[in-house]
Amino acid sequence: METKVEKLPKSRVKLTITVGPIEMGDYFARALNSLATDYSAPGFRPGKAPMQLVEKQIGDDKVATEALEIAIPLSYFNAVKKENLTPIEQPKVDVKEFGKGKRMVFQAEVDVMPEIKVGDYRKIKIQNSQSKIKITDKDIEEVLKQLQRQISTPKPVNRAAKKEDLVEVDFESFIEGKPMANGKSQNHPLVIGQGQFVKEFEENLVGMKKDEKKEFSVKFPSDFQNKEIANKKIDFKVLMKDIKEIILPEIDEAFALKFGKKDLKSLKESIKESKIKEEEKKVHEKSEQELTEKIAQISEVEIPESLVNAEVVRIFQGLVYQIESKGLKFEDYLKNLKKTQEDLVKDLRKPAEQNVKISLVLGEIKKKEGIKATEAEVENDIKKLEEQKVQITDEVKQRIRNALEIRKTVDYLMKITNP
Repeated sequence: METKVEKLPKSRVKLTITVGPIEMGDYFARALNSLATDYSAPGFRPGKAPMQLVEKQIGDDKVATEALEIAIPLSYFNAVKKENLTPIEQPKVDVKEFGKGKRMVFQAEVDVMPEIKVGDYRKIKIQNSQSKIKITDKDIEEVLKQLQRQISTPKPVNRAAKKEDLVEVDFESFIEGKPMANGKSQNHPLVIGQGQFVKEFEENLVGMKKDEKKEFSVKFPSDFQNKEIANKKIDFKVLMKDIKEIILPEIDEAFALKFGKKDLKSLKESIKESKIKEEEKKVHEKSEQELTEKIAQISEVEIPESLVNAEVVRIFQGLVYQIESKGLKFEDYLKNLKKTQEDLVKDLRKPAEQNVKISLVLGEIKKKEGIKATEAEVENDIKKLEEQKVQITDEVKQRIRNALEIRKTVDYLMKITNP
């Protein structure tokens, strides 16, 4: 067998593989033997008929097809092994020459693991911003107000609506006199002044009484997320269905007890600790992103197209899940962006390429530094997934191991680059 390798852009290769007539004769013989088990000739016990009779009964075309199905995978496997290549997808195969008693020539195009030239990551320094984290009394008060609203009590009132009231409204919206798509809602709850709607819409609810109807117009801001109505005047018809005053509990010692703390001081200390951890996590994640982007920037790698395509699909599916899990329609999300699905997929290519490059570079550093996950670490993560009823296959185990090792690699890099 002879192999010729042609390097193509984006870490793709074209293999031209030639299998000689003698070797192909062996493949034809194997194909005939494989097919013969399903055939018998009159007057002969199964498996005892002369091969010439069996071959005639089977037919040359069927034997040739079977020979191809045996010869191509084996020849391709031997070729990539001989050339020390690591394919990352199924090859695209094109048979150029083939026939009984003749040589076979076929070409196989495939993306392979690229050569990765990692930059000198030990020279990178990431600034530690943890010391800059400051939690103010105002930050703690904001959390206390959120907790206060969580255990508030809505009380029906017989008066006009005012700011901070919980109301329910029916509304219809129109643009240039025509009803808007998805612009109608019934028994819609909102707290006036909390910014759940456009500010001017909420302000128009102030002063309305139960069962009162009102029509008004709102000029939407130019930076509104739905670009179709940004900077446009929308007409509303509103019916006030219900008004409740939100009774907030006092923030005192009894309030702290409801959240499992012995006193208000302990609750505030707990909030501060949580806020510090939250901010530390944000700072750490930002530093990790800065580090991996810098290492990718100083490294060289030809990114295989198949890996980019797979990453685009992963990001896209994650985005669809994120949108739909909030009860929204993905089609409406695209309309708000004024993009087609094809436009969005195109936009995702650049971040996908960056993700793939970072992943490849981190994998190379992991190998270079000899970073490995222990069996105990792998088993610990497997148990967590088993508790979530995830079926554990060999592929899942390998993904767990890879994820752990990449995590440990990033931790190692943070340690050596953070002065």
